[in-house]
Formats: sequence, C-alpha cells, structure tokens
Amino acid sequence: DNIPFFARDLALNDVIEARADSTGVFEFVKKVSAGGHSTLRLIADASIQPRLMDRFVELGCGIESGVFPNHFTVDVPPSSSLRAVLELCKGLLTDGVAEYETACLQA
Repeated sequence: DNIPFFARDLALNDVIEARADSTGVFEFVKKVSAGGHSTLRLIADASIQPRLMDRFVELGCGIESGVFPNHFTVDVPPSSSLRAVLELCKGLLTDGVAEYETACLQA
C-alpha cells in the first residue's frame, strides 16, 4: 500500500470511485468511503529526516519518502493518536525544524 503523496482529502484505505478515460487511464471521480487513516506531508532538511521519521514511527505511523528531496508523507492509522502526531508536528513547526500540511484528517 502507498500513502497518498499528492492527493488532497484522501488517506490510506479510503475507497474511491474511478473512471477510465478514452485512452484507458483511470481518473479519480470521488471518495466512496473513508478508511479512518489520516495523511500529513512534511518538509524537513534531509540531515534530520531519519530522526523525525523515527519519532513518527514510534507513534505508530507509517512513512513514505523519496518522491521529492526533503519531503515525506506520514500515515496516521486509527490505532495511533492523531492528537499526539499533530502535537509533534506543531512542535517541529514552532522549533523551525519542519513544515507540515494536513492533507487528510479523519478522526
């Protein structure tokens, strides 16, 4: 499974509807049901990314990186505390260590 890196308002395990265009390429139509996960995107200096990723993993999150330098995506499953993850993100922002975006929040 891949964490949605570019999509807004989508998270891991969401069910979507897609339609094939005239060339057979599938296009997103709508989200049918939410899977209960949340998605956040972060930007941080590559030298500290491994430490930051470890902190999210300790909170029970999944991580995906490698699409762009300095960027990584965090999957917050329903079994993890979204509140704790957001507190971590806010602290990183306040400390000037990272910037983050909430791509999809499902509590």
